[in-house]
Amino acid sequence: MATAALAVASPLLAGRVVDAVIDGSAPRVILLLSAAIAAIAVTEAALGLTLRWLSSHLGEGLILDLRTSVYDHVQRMPVAFFTRTRTAPWSAASTTTSSAPNAPSAACSRASSATSSPSPWPWP
Repeated sequence: MATAALAVASPLLAGRVVDAVIDGSAPRVILLLSAAIAAIAVTEAALGLTLRWLSSHLGEGLILDLRTSVYDHVQRMPVAFFTRTRTAPWSAASTTTSSAPNAPSAACSRASSATSSPSPWPWP
C-alpha cells in the first residue's frame, strides 16, 4: 500500500512542478517540489530493497528449515530401511534442487544426448 501511494505521489508532484514553472512560481517552490520527488524516489528504492531482503531472508530460512527437517527425519530412520532401499535417489534428491542452477546441467545433458544419438533427430 505504501509503495502504491509513493508511486502515485511522484507523478502528481511532477505535474505540480510543471504547473509551477508555467505559472512562474518562485524557484523555492520548484526546488521544494523537486526535492520531494527525489525523496520519494529514494524512499521507493529503500522500501523495494527492504522488501526484497525480507522476502529472500524468509525464503532462505524456509528452505533451511525444510532441509534440516528432512535431514533429521533421515537420521531417525532405522538402519533396516537403508539396507532394503536404494539410497542413490535419496542422496540425489537431497543434494539437488529444482532451481535455476540446475538448468545449465540439464541443457548440457540434453545437448550431449542429442550429439551422441545415432538418429538424425535431436529428440530420442
